[in-house]
Amino acid sequence: TVVGTLRGAAQVRVVRGTGQIGGGTVAVTGRLPLEGLGFGTATASITAKQVRLPLADGVDVTADADLEATYRPPALGSSQPSLPEVRGTVSIVSFRYTRPITMSLDLSNLTGKAKRTEVEAYDPSGDVVRFEIDVVSPRPLAFQNNLIDMRVEVVEPGITVAGTNQRFGARGSLRVLPESKLQLRNHQFDVREGTVRFDDLERLE
Repeated sequence: TVVGTLRGAAQVRVVRGTGQIGGGTVAVTGRLPLEGLGFGTATASITAKQVRLPLADGVDVTADADLEATYRPPALGSSQPSLPEVRGTVSIVSFRYTRPITMSLDLSNLTGKAKRTEVEAYDPSGDVVRFEIDVVSPRPLAFQNNLIDMRVEVVEPGITVAGTNQRFGARGSLRVLPESKLQLRNHQFDVREGTVRFDDLERLE
């Protein structure tokens, strides 16, 4: 870190920070203006290259990222918490999903019986970060397991994932490419076309 001045104002700067994570590299720069006994809006630029994301067994994802993080301290006397915000773009370099999928039939879907409504408890005090990230992929995503052999592309301009660490959703769509396969009850089907749409920034459905 370096303490300097910007137009007469003191600030703390991260001139350059680098590290390795997930087999890739991450570089960070940032600044924190000092204002009296407090500080102003902190900003940081984060660039990641070829980072492998540890999502789950059977889900291999490598991505690049270009992100901007900001934190504005709450106003004096304010009771509202101030959350760090992260915005930018994540580009999926490679994606492969090989986890087995189990399909089951819910008889209530056939009989028309009402399903029990589940209400999620949401406590805003548990939020620690707010984000809005555009996810793009120059290459198709690969899904290959006991049920499907598919290639799926992210439709331009990409999928927006937004919300907080507790409540988030997505907006955008995926397109299933021709020559994808679906295996059901020992029968193989050729998928001619298919679309997955996300249209709710408050939940994934």
